[in-house]
Amino acid sequence: MPVGGLPEGLLIDPASMMLGDRPRKFRAVGDLNLWRKTVRRFAIGQPLVTFLMAAALTSMILRRLKIQPFVILLHAESSVGKSHLAVFIGSVFGGDPDRPTLGFAESFKTTEAGIEKLAFAHNDAQLTLDELSRVRGSARDKVTILEGFVNDYCAGVPMTRAINTLAGLEWSGAALIMSNKSYVQLLADAGQLPAEAMGPRLIDLPADLGKGNGIFESLPAGFDNSQDAVKAMHAAANEIYGVAAPAFARSLIEADKADSSEISGKLAAWKADFIDWAGPDLPLVLGHLRDKFAAIYATGRLAKQFGVLPKELNIKRAVRWAWRVAVQERHQFPDPIEAVVAYINENRAQSPLTPLS
Repeated sequence: MPVGGLPEGLLIDPASMMLGDRPRKFRAVGDLNLWRKTVRRFAIGQPLVTFLMAAALTSMILRRLKIQPFVILLHAESSVGKSHLAVFIGSVFGGDPDRPTLGFAESFKTTEAGIEKLAFAHNDAQLTLDELSRVRGSARDKVTILEGFVNDYCAGVPMTRAINTLAGLEWSGAALIMSNKSYVQLLADAGQLPAEAMGPRLIDLPADLGKGNGIFESLPAGFDNSQDAVKAMHAAANEIYGVAAPAFARSLIEADKADSSEISGKLAAWKADFIDWAGPDLPLVLGHLRDKFAAIYATGRLAKQFGVLPKELNIKRAVRWAWRVAVQERHQFPDPIEAVVAYINENRAQSPLTPLS
C-alpha cells in the first residue's frame, strides 16, 4: 500500500511495513534535517525521550524482527509533560492538519470496535492514546479496560463478526498510552493481582524521571524550567512532523535493494548484543519482554545508521535505562493477601458481613 511521504505509486509489501489506511493521518510538514535538529534539542542526554523515539520506529518493523506487538504505559501525575511528550513522539509518523492538535494522539475513550479501527489505521506504526484517566468507572473497570486493550491489541487480530469486513486481517505495531497511574498503582487501587498475559506485553515506565525536571533528566539547553521546555517541544512538533517514519521506510527499502542480508545481519547482531547484556537465560515471560527491548535497541541503532535519528543520541544508554526501570516496576506488584485485604476494606460498606477485622 502507499506510504505517506514516499514517491507516488510506490507500493510496499504488506508483510514488510504499512503506515496505516488513513493517509491524512500521516501528512508531512518540514524536512528531515529540521526534524533531526529538533530531536537534538530535546532528546540528546534524555533517556526517556530517546527510548520512546526508538520504540516508535520499532513499530514499523516488528514483523521483520519477528516480535509481537507491545504496549508502553507511560505514567505520571499531571503537569509532568507526558501529553506534550506524546505529541512529540506521535509526530514521528505525521499529523492531520484538519484535526485538533493535528491528531498526533487518539483518545482512549473509544469502543472495542473503535480500537480495532485505530489499530488498522496505525498498522506497522505507533498508536498513541491519551489518556487512560479519561476512562470512566471504578478502579477495577480501568484495570479491566487496560488489560483488555493490551491483550486484544497485542494479539493483532480483530474479533470475528458476521458484519466485520476486516475479519481475518491482522495488524502489527506498538501502542503508547498516557496514564496518571502505573499498572502497579491501578492494581493496588482495584485490589487485584497482575494478569499473567501482561508480563511480556506491557512495558510500564514513569514519565517523571525524579530529577525535578519532569520527563527530562536534565533541562535542555536554553530553558530554565521543564514546563517551558515541554511546551517548546510540543510547538516544535506542530511545525515539523511526518518526515521521520517515511525517511526510515525509504532508507530501509533502499538498503534492502542493495543487500537485504546485510541489514538483517546487523539487526540480528544488535539484538544479540542487548540480549547478552540483559541476560540470555531469563525466565520465559521476562525473556519475551527482553526481546522487545532488544528489538527497540536494534531499531534505534539502525535509525542512527540511516541518519534518521541524530548520531549523537545514546541508544544503548536509553534502552538499558528503560529496561532497568521496567524490571524494577515489576518488583512492586502488590502482595496477593494485601491486595485482597485492601479491596475488602475499600468495599466493606457493600459487604458488611465480611468476616475480616
